[in-house]
Amino acid sequence: MLRALTRVLVVALAVSASAAVADSFTFRIGVAPPAPRVEVMTVAPSPAHFWVAGHWGWNGHSHVWVSGRWIKSRPGQVWVRDHWAHRGNEWFFYPGHWVKGAGPAESIVVASGPPPAVRVETVPPPPGPESFWVAGHWRWENNAHVWEAGRWESRRVDEVWVPAHWYHDHGHWSYAGGHWRHI
Repeated sequence: MLRALTRVLVVALAVSASAAVADSFTFRIGVAPPAPRVEVMTVAPSPAHFWVAGHWGWNGHSHVWVSGRWIKSRPGQVWVRDHWAHRGNEWFFYPGHWVKGAGPAESIVVASGPPPAVRVETVPPPPGPESFWVAGHWRWENNAHVWEAGRWESRRVDEVWVPAHWYHDHGHWSYAGGHWRHI
């Protein structure tokens, strides 16, 4: 009995520790990442997928580009994108990860059907190294799907952009709008 309880406690501690690490930085360096690259989004695998823009990673010696990709939405969770934060003379890298809850965005709404296929966008050059691309997406407005074009956003200190996304849950489609999340 004591042995089983010990195993449960060890697993619980490991899970809570991994959740705490998800909000912590992976590494810090003294070199700013280059400006984001221009990417061409491919066609989404399904309406439940959303685009996660590429970002600069670090291989221990130099910055390396990590290409954008489509990931599938998860009901009740939001994706916090990979990002760099500039503090003082250092740059901190935070890996992308899932967090519970829709956050303070537009309230989640239920649509009568799936969104149309995501439009392929040509991403223009970034306005600067502090910019990141927010992919275009279909939002739900006045009982209809409305396309919202992609745009460049500027990074914010201690905040990260959580992209708008659709997910299919319990036989209906739900939409959660994009929003800034404090980190």
